[in-house]
Amino acid sequence: MSDLETIRRLEMACLTREVRDDPKALGALLTDGLTEIGSTGRVWTRREILERLPTETPFDFALSDFAVEHVGENAILATYACVLTRAGVPSHSRRSSIWVLEGERWKMHFHQGTPCDPL
Repeated sequence: MSDLETIRRLEMACLTREVRDDPKALGALLTDGLTEIGSTGRVWTRREILERLPTETPFDFALSDFAVEHVGENAILATYACVLTRAGVPSHSRRSSIWVLEGERWKMHFHQGTPCDPL
């Protein structure tokens, strides 16, 4: 599997209810030092993410314009557009994540979602 396919699969997993509702499954995809900058500009820690995501309202999602770029020997920057639909209301964002290879597993180390107009 190519790096693009691997990271896309992992990004999509992070958006599924199965992973978001399971702190153990989600935690396996995040580095201990994970930082997220949310759509409001708030900075979230790994601990806060693991506590918050299971309480979120369920949503459907669609990704487009997915791209990856190696930014270090064991680091990949992923960028994409995302549409989350909650209760029939879509929200559009541009997202970026940095994934690092820890041992033999890719883990998310940084994530940011920035609201945008529909693409």
